[in-house]
Amino acid sequence: MKGENNTTNVTTNVTIKLNETEKKILQIITNNPNVTQKEIAEELNVTTMTIKRTTNKLKEKGIIARVGANKNGYWKIL
Repeated sequence: MKGENNTTNVTTNVTIKLNETEKKILQIITNNPNVTQKEIAEELNVTTMTIKRTTNKLKEKGIIARVGANKNGYWKIL
């Protein structure tokens, strides 16, 4: 129709495949957003490097973000 503005709201459900470590990290962050990478590593019995690599992947996928400073910040699930 001429001269009318139509607005359409679109909701998209996107399935993102996560490995077991990613799922476990998300669960830990859900339970305690202030958890450190070192604490996650200790809880999962893996190295901190594994946690750093995996949290970086989760950040790249747009699933989590770190809010604030490394020491005083917290994890946010997007």
